[in-house]
Amino acid sequence: TVISQFQTTRHVEEALARARNGQFARFPGRSELAGQRAQYWDNMLTPVLRGDGPPAAILCVSREVTAEREALASLQEHRERLALAARAGGFGIWDYDMQRDELHCDAAWHRIMGRDPERPIRSLAEFRPCIHPEDVERATEVTKTAEELIAGQLDYAIEFRIVRPDGEVRWVRSTACLMQDPRGAAVRAVGFVVDIHDAKLAEQAIQESHDALREAEKLAQMGSWTWDIEADRAWWSDTLYEMFRLDTSRPAPRLGELREVFTPASFKTFLSVADGCVKAGLPYSIDLEAIRADGTPFCVNARGEPVRDASG
Repeated sequence: TVISQFQTTRHVEEALARARNGQFARFPGRSELAGQRAQYWDNMLTPVLRGDGPPAAILCVSREVTAEREALASLQEHRERLALAARAGGFGIWDYDMQRDELHCDAAWHRIMGRDPERPIRSLAEFRPCIHPEDVERATEVTKTAEELIAGQLDYAIEFRIVRPDGEVRWVRSTACLMQDPRGAAVRAVGFVVDIHDAKLAEQAIQESHDALREAEKLAQMGSWTWDIEADRAWWSDTLYEMFRLDTSRPAPRLGELREVFTPASFKTFLSVADGCVKAGLPYSIDLEAIRADGTPFCVNARGEPVRDASG
């Protein structure tokens, strides 16, 4: 009665033929009653043998696998979405089994590493030669890193350099989530890797420019600042903080808070020139009397000019 609910297919006929020949067989099935959703089955055929002759009967045991099938379909859909997102974002996907030391990486991961996907890297030992010698230990220190991340309830994230087969050195960022066994030990890590080389070089160039500016300011005994007029938020260079002997951990003074670092007369003068700078676009250069955090007075020359947005 169960079999009659299924459409006859090649899989059913082949399974029945094997069972009639005295062999165990199985086939997938689908049933659907009016007004109900489809059900999926795993059907197992066991021949009932009597002596040396053909099977006297065939026992069919059907196990419903609808939930498993739906879970697998959902998993496949998620994998496809993940693959599309990774492809669009230039990510490579990796999956590491810590207990077996098995590394599985997709084609995009291998391309980022400059490796042939047809000759996959399958373990940490095979991955180590891809990493810059100065970064290899911290990039592959899996056990210690996993313990620290679990203790801090954090996900894995690291930036390191790779060395491609042609000798090119590039920066990459790798992020992952850890999977734990019932005892709380990390057993698997699944994550992404992305090439950040160009961004890293730009970041280093900005830092080098910042360091050079700081050294130049120190030598010239100058400090620089920026004021966001709309938000009334300021940024001060480290040298300017040092000049006024202010704690660098505190926010830079807003416009009204500058009365704390100038004498009353100088503060009034500064407000006047700042107003002219904002409204009329006039640059300024004025001498002011300032007061350090310890109360020591000193004189400064303040210069500024407006920076306009696209609307003017």
